[in-house]
Amino acid sequence: MLKVVVYTQPSCVQCDATKRTMQKHGVEFTEEPLQERPEVLELAQREGWTAAPIVLVEDGDWGAWSGFNPGNIKLVARWEAEHGRE
Repeated sequence: MLKVVVYTQPSCVQCDATKRTMQKHGVEFTEEPLQERPEVLELAQREGWTAAPIVLVEDGDWGAWSGFNPGNIKLVARWEAEHGRE
């Protein structure tokens, strides 16, 4: 099972779009406030990411991305459909 965490900012349109799209495609995720996770903010700075949300996908051959990325969300949903959520 993939563990998906969406780190969000308040009043963030891209964060809301990411969560809606994940729900639409059946991707289970947890949401955490980005401002409460300095290590995630540091990761974003190192990677040069400037947009919220920051999405971390653990387990499997996944990594992370920033901003609204429906293509990646669909890939995660497809992976979960093929490998199950066990």
